[in-house]
Amino acid sequence: MEFKIVADSFQRKCDCLAIGVFEDQEIKGYLAKIDDALEQEYSISVSKKEFSGKKGEMLSLRSLGKISARKVLLFGLGKKKELTSLVLRKSFGAAANALSKNKTVCFAVPPEASDFESIKAIVEAINAGVYVFDKYKTKDENYSITESVFIATRNIEAGEQGLKLGLIFSEAQKLTRDLDNEHPALAIPEWIASRARELKDLKVSVLDEKQIQKENLQALWAVGKGSANPPRLIVLQYDGGKKGEAPIAFVGKGICFDTGGISLKPGQAMDEMRFDKSGACAVIGLMSVLKKLGIKKNVVGVCAMADNSPSGTAYKPGDIIVTASGKTIQVLNTDAEGRLVLADALYYAQKHFKPSTMIDYATLTGACVVALGDVCSGLFDNNESLAKLVFEAGEDSGERVWRMPMYEEYHEKIKSDFADIKNLGQPMQAGATAGASFLKAFVNDDVKWAHLDIAGTAWLTSKQSHLNVGATGIGAKLGLELLERL
Repeated sequence: MEFKIVADSFQRKCDCLAIGVFEDQEIKGYLAKIDDALEQEYSISVSKKEFSGKKGEMLSLRSLGKISARKVLLFGLGKKKELTSLVLRKSFGAAANALSKNKTVCFAVPPEASDFESIKAIVEAINAGVYVFDKYKTKDENYSITESVFIATRNIEAGEQGLKLGLIFSEAQKLTRDLDNEHPALAIPEWIASRARELKDLKVSVLDEKQIQKENLQALWAVGKGSANPPRLIVLQYDGGKKGEAPIAFVGKGICFDTGGISLKPGQAMDEMRFDKSGACAVIGLMSVLKKLGIKKNVVGVCAMADNSPSGTAYKPGDIIVTASGKTIQVLNTDAEGRLVLADALYYAQKHFKPSTMIDYATLTGACVVALGDVCSGLFDNNESLAKLVFEAGEDSGERVWRMPMYEEYHEKIKSDFADIKNLGQPMQAGATAGASFLKAFVNDDVKWAHLDIAGTAWLTSKQSHLNVGATGIGAKLGLELLERL
């Protein structure tokens, strides 16, 4: 799919001309020109209240050979005064999704969205909207726009700049989604590691099961040792900053498949547990494009990969794990495994790279889904200024977050009678914060840290207007936006 920024859309030859329209927008100027060419079909539809420009509305009209496009799609942007980056992403993404079986589409951008940031958001939205994971379909159903996307805007210079960055951000999101969508028989820890090794412009190292034990990463080893597919620790290094400058670290939970282990999950929807590696996939996705973006910072990615499976060698409820940090963990439930692998990954990142800032991504708790649903991710942190930057990056990337409490009383609830801490908090109380409090115990006081619980936002089980079923790629774009702010 090739993108091109153009100045005019009216006579652009394409399968469909897609036009974003504001709610109750007056029919004049460009819209009047289109309406005249279509012999007032648009204004007739408006008068019949078939279309008003509200968010989510669409109106498809035949061009009657009066313009070069074969057909016209008008899609609602809502009220002009309420236009945001998120509205653009959802509206243009939904239009792209609806037109995904066309070969060529031209999107007419309103003047209010002709700035660089808006064009960038639109490019990302179109790519995200047409994405579908169909590599195992035996019949080609042509779900994606197959040839060209034209974006018509009055500001060509800003459009070209937005297009360039939007394509790079989209590349990061696509890799994240491709890795995350892959089925669990293939996407074992070593396979994810092999994909990471293919990345250019990064130093990539992978710790195998022997090296994991040599590094005393006993929490990661405990979770992964029950599977025939042994765990891996993937380390990605990007040296874009000054030599010796403290890096920014991104740490990802990578449970390639989560049965729950000995504390076995119910069978219903267990197939979705292939998405328990979403955090690690996001880290790999964002790290893959840092060179292309010219990021002038040192960045490290650490991904803790394991299968959580029941077997005779699996770890058990009641086990006490002595972690690499020296802290001890009492295991109450083997299905609270994500915090265990992250404990070692966070420690490893600090020991070997001494980052100034750490961000971790994890599909950590069902409690976060209960609290926030699939609308935004939970943000937990130890630093007010970092939290503000993460929130802003979430708003601009369309990957929204909401800050959650981290009061000291929550940490009291994860103290163990037999070890330093336990891997569950108080039953039926603040499960997401309990998980975050557990992770905080492995973060040094001098390191700024944020934890993103993406359990509710990492994948979709039903199609949305602007996104197809499967992995959403959450975290990759937010991380890239954040790097621009740090």
